Amino acid sequence: MSSFRKGVHPHDCKEMTSQKSIEKLISGEAAKVFIPISQFAGEKSDVLVQAGDVVTCGQCIAKATGKFGVDIHASISGTVVGVQKEITAVGSYVDCIVIEKNDDSGYIFMENIKSEESSDVITRIKEAGIIGMGGASFPTHFKLQVPADKVVDFLLINAAECEPYINCDNRLMIEQSIKCVEGARIVAKAVGVKKIVIGVEENKAEAIEALLTVPNTSSDIKDVESKVIILKLKTKYPQGAEKILIKAITSREVPTGKLPADVGCVVVNLHTTYQVFLAVRENRPLTERVVTVSGGALENPSNFIVPIGTLYEDLFAATKGDMDTVCEIISGGPMMGFTVFSTRIPVAKGTSSILFLTEKEIAKESSSVCINCGKCASVCPLKLMPMYMDSYSIEGDFETANKYGIMKCMECGCCSFACPAKRPLVQSIRLAKKALRKKGAR
Repeated sequence: MSSFRKGVHPHDCKEMTSQKSIEKLISGEAAKVFIPISQFAGEKSDVLVQAGDVVTCGQCIAKATGKFGVDIHASISGTVVGVQKEITAVGSYVDCIVIEKNDDSGYIFMENIKSEESSDVITRIKEAGIIGMGGASFPTHFKLQVPADKVVDFLLINAAECEPYINCDNRLMIEQSIKCVEGARIVAKAVGVKKIVIGVEENKAEAIEALLTVPNTSSDIKDVESKVIILKLKTKYPQGAEKILIKAITSREVPTGKLPADVGCVVVNLHTTYQVFLAVRENRPLTERVVTVSGGALENPSNFIVPIGTLYEDLFAATKGDMDTVCEIISGGPMMGFTVFSTRIPVAKGTSSILFLTEKEIAKESSSVCINCGKCASVCPLKLMPMYMDSYSIEGDFETANKYGIMKCMECGCCSFACPAKRPLVQSIRLAKKALRKKGAR
């Protein structure tokens, strides 16, 4: 079974929502949305609307700027209240277009695509506002523009979903398997490759079975030239990290400072391929996404499909949460997500999950000095030395920390998970990287 060396095995905690079908919020909730105009790794979009404008779901309300920008669309029909700053999951304030819902259930579809040739598909992806929906939020249209000097022969679909608690991709594979696979085929044609492999961890047996029922799919990697391969991966974290997935499936290693295309691969998230299908075949821009809302503080953990800009507090209410039992709120997964201190945060295109955890679900031990056990290094999938990076970061010696490859770190959290001293290794690594980037910018 395909996998990689090192990594960790946290309890996946997926049983809370793995059997919960995707559902829409009940009527009356999300009566107002706050759509960030900067929610991806690129230039913020230019706002096209103003207070008092009446908009329809699917209508373009902010136009892309720069080569990384994507269009943004109204996620509900209603009246524009205005543009105001709201805090995001990463702690920064961004401008958000606020729309108050009305009773109109209309929808504005995009014009029929001219063809499914590469240039038309890539343009459609940009105009539909599609970004990497696994959390990285990198604009998909740019990722698919492979440089002329690169030869790509593999399209890898990341359906590992290795983070604990999260089930949004799992449920999409079960409930929308045909659209997910067809979306992968559309992406492959746009990139110009014939080998398509969808990597799914073995703990998602129902999803694997659903994908294998789609015509022209197989579990035999020897058929990769003629069929979409559904490859079962060992359940291990961080199996879904881009470079790790490439190594697990193709045995190729992406050198430091290089991109997947440098080893002949393009990696796209499963949720992203689903959105590509909707954009190309159904003319639907990205206005909503599936979000897993889970944790012990909720009476009814669920998988919701929600309009972009829905506040976390609306989802908390829909799952009948008890704020008195909430000890920590995490946007994303518990390994790489961000702890947030408010529920007045809007769902972005890259929001895969929101966790409301109780005291029993979080680590309560206080951190202590490093005991020099080396466990952090023994689990690091990139073969780094987190103990030294942590030590020099705390001392403020960021240059020495950099000599230990701190900028290579993908902040997966394996080191913090394995550390018996419970040191906040990822946090100190992030601090050093931020300081080094700031210095580089100057």
